[in-house]
Amino acid sequence: MDYRIDRRNGLELVTEARGGGFVAPVLMLTGAGGVQVERQAMEQGLTQFLEKQQITGPSLARSIRWAIDHDRTLKALARANTQLGRRNQELQRFAGVVGHDLRGPMHRIATTLELLELRFAAELGDAGVAMIGNTIYAVEELGRLVDDLISYARLNDVRFTEVHLDVCLGRALETYEDSIVEREAQIDVQVLGPIRGSRSHLTQLFQNLVGNALKFSPQQRPVLRVRSRDEGPYRVVEVEDEGIGVAPEHHGRIFEVFQRLHRDDEYPGTGIGLATCAKVAEIHGGRIEVESQPGEGSIFRVYLAQRPPEPRSPGTWSSAT
Repeated sequence: MDYRIDRRNGLELVTEARGGGFVAPVLMLTGAGGVQVERQAMEQGLTQFLEKQQITGPSLARSIRWAIDHDRTLKALARANTQLGRRNQELQRFAGVVGHDLRGPMHRIATTLELLELRFAAELGDAGVAMIGNTIYAVEELGRLVDDLISYARLNDVRFTEVHLDVCLGRALETYEDSIVEREAQIDVQVLGPIRGSRSHLTQLFQNLVGNALKFSPQQRPVLRVRSRDEGPYRVVEVEDEGIGVAPEHHGRIFEVFQRLHRDDEYPGTGIGLATCAKVAEIHGGRIEVESQPGEGSIFRVYLAQRPPEPRSPGTWSSAT
């Protein structure tokens, strides 16, 4: 398309065409090029902007091929985005259904075992009662695993607002209030400040990191320090403990789903907590890393983008074009 068509502006025609649903690639030719005109062309979604005096046959052919390939790539990306959105919706529905269908049988199993212990404790003896107790504990662990899996599957459903990290941390500490008081934990917290993000996701991140610090600090009066600072485009939050530490060769592995370094009878858990932290950091345009040595405690460092990319709900992905 020429930039000048009779008395009309080619950019105006492109705008009208886009408004009417025209989505084909557009190459604009002009003899009156300039930075401002080129910027306007890019804003209107033109594939390429060519100056007439610099055009040759081969260069025009290359530009046309590139425009066609570029258009195909964008359409393929849109289709993939749509499919991804649908799969995320299916995953969330699946997680909800599975969670509902599993909770019922698990509750009935636990209730039946408790009644069995209550009514037949004498006949079962100490060994039988212990077996029932172990089975009930296993059912409860399965319930926690199901809950964690559902939470992990729903992490992509997110809305960003202005969030005060201090509030998120405060709610996380309330979750462990009984343990903190009972163990006389020393909590040293700096002001963390506001950031744009998801309040529920960031609260979950702090809950997992605080719980992790308390769990792997077996001594009485565990120490927990929480700091933050700005580093370039990131707000960096550090959660430090004086626990058992992590060997360097496992620093990456601990952020993977179901990757656990200890037996359940040593340190119970589902192996999803730190994977959830990694996913939350990723959603907020950042990452998480750990600095640790065995027996020397750990510093979990979370990078959160000051201006994270706005997320799109899975419900809107399926309408992508």
